[in-house]
Amino acid sequence: MVNPHFFFEGKLSREESASALFATCIQQSKVFAERFCRLIGMQTSPNDLLEVKIEEKDTDVVFSVDSANTVVIVEIKIASGAKSDGQLAMYYERFAAESTSKRFVCVYLAPTDSLGKSEVEQLDLRPGDCAQTVTWEQVAQAARDLPDIDREFVREGLKSVLDIIERKRSSYYDRVGDRAFLYDTINVAHQLVKEKEIAHRIMPWRGKRCVEVYTCKTAITASVSIFFDSRDDGSVVLPRRNDLPVLTLTARFQPSKKNGKQPSTAAWWNSVKENEVVMSGYSFTSVDGWMVFEEEYCGTQATTAARLAELFSVLLDGLSGQFVAPNVTGN
Repeated sequence: MVNPHFFFEGKLSREESASALFATCIQQSKVFAERFCRLIGMQTSPNDLLEVKIEEKDTDVVFSVDSANTVVIVEIKIASGAKSDGQLAMYYERFAAESTSKRFVCVYLAPTDSLGKSEVEQLDLRPGDCAQTVTWEQVAQAARDLPDIDREFVREGLKSVLDIIERKRSSYYDRVGDRAFLYDTINVAHQLVKEKEIAHRIMPWRGKRCVEVYTCKTAITASVSIFFDSRDDGSVVLPRRNDLPVLTLTARFQPSKKNGKQPSTAAWWNSVKENEVVMSGYSFTSVDGWMVFEEEYCGTQATTAARLAELFSVLLDGLSGQFVAPNVTGN
């Protein structure tokens, strides 16, 4: 049996790993797939042929049920910080625009119903289409007492997800107030950068005192960040000017931990790390092992996200010859 714990031990984000696991469970166990379909109001049989895909049109998991002429769109979250406003609606609109004959069922799979409620309510559904929230606990219940061939893999895999959710809850920061503003801003900035269809993998990070977008599996790690103060209870109160948050935006780069010793990367870094580096008119100087540019910025969520994406473009253009080094294997 494949050990489901391996899904969560690589370089993928927790959401990506959970998506891969869920897709595998749907594909591998016809009984589990049938039960999940019942959970979302669909009647199927074990003989139904399901076509399961991940990351199609950027959607976490998509599977089709031919007998019902239905496509199921599943957006997966295991932490509230990963929520991006309007994400499910965007994915639904992409699929619905391409197929007027298919029925669509949209599912927001998350630790709690409340996390996906606003996402489901935003959907402008066509007649016959539907949407709902589902929790990981409900999915785990649907996996009870599966046939022997599927039982251990699905049960242990979903237990891994529930364990991760529980650990995240112990260090959970409420996504409210200014923390919600920061989390939503970095989500929008990440989407703006992704729309440029760049060659490198880009990921968002949302932490207790920092949000950022950064490159993955590149010889040079580049990021745009907002660092902020957080109270002991996790709440955030940003300074304001004319009722708009005042932030310090940071663009920075350094050799990745795994690939910084590659001869070509190391030689280049040694030539720049003690000097001023100017990219598109922006001056980067050495701070704590990074080359850093900082600026104060006051704006709305939309303008702040756009500015972060602009600074990220400065990094991508200025470092275009340094991201790829021989035998790069990851950060």
